[in-house]
Formats: sequence, C-alpha cells, structure tokens
Amino acid sequence: MWMNNTEEIPVVLVIDDEPIVLETFKVIFDNHFKVLTAASGRQALDIITKASVNLIFLDINIPDMNGIEILRGIKEQDRNLPVILVTATANADIIVEAKRLGIDDYITKPFDAEEVIALAHKTIKKKINIYMEENSRF
Repeated sequence: MWMNNTEEIPVVLVIDDEPIVLETFKVIFDNHFKVLTAASGRQALDIITKASVNLIFLDINIPDMNGIEILRGIKEQDRNLPVILVTATANADIIVEAKRLGIDDYITKPFDAEEVIALAHKTIKKKINIYMEENSRF
C-alpha cells in the first residue's frame, strides 16, 4: 500500500521495457527518491505486492502486458497508488482510458528531467494531502 512506506525517502517504481529509460529514471531521481525498476508487467505487479511504493511511472508499451492491463492490475491491488503514464505519443484514446482507470498524470518521451522530478514530488504531495484529509475526519 502506498502509505505504508516508513522510509524517509519516497519509493518510485518505474515500469519500462527499455533499459536506457530505466537507467535514466535512476539517474534523474538519484537524490530525490529510491527507485525500483521493472522491465515487465508481471515483474511490476510482483514488486507492488512485496514493496511499499509511493509512486509509479508506467510506460504504456510493455511487451508482456499492455500498459492499460498493468494499470488495471495496479489499481486492483491499491486504487490509491499514484500512477503517471509514460508514452512516446500522446494517443488520446489511451490517455482517456488511463484517466478513467485512475492515472494521476502522463508525460511524453522525451521528457525534461526537472519537470519529471517536479511532477513526481507534486503527485506524492497531493496524494499525501488527500490521505491526511480523509483520515483526519471524525
């Protein structure tokens, strides 16, 4: 569950089948987040069941499962886990379906490192604020 992470540094899971993209996220997030990576949908869903993850960056094109299938699996495990879709093209149909399933935002490749860092921080902060607000009600 995304709020179970007791570490001070938020954990980000990056799901992408391209090793260079996974390595890029590791470099970009080096001083900001702990980064876990998955090169397949099955591996990603397995990680989510075993690790406390605060945010997911999900590539839409993964060979073993498409990004929408992976997104469904993520939301079945934890509907509150924030997900940012990563896509090479901003396909409106896919983005609309992903928003319907609960993505928080999306980015297109190539992306700007500073914008991705800011988006990650903003998304985690927003989810924490929502969580705190919902749990402070009597």
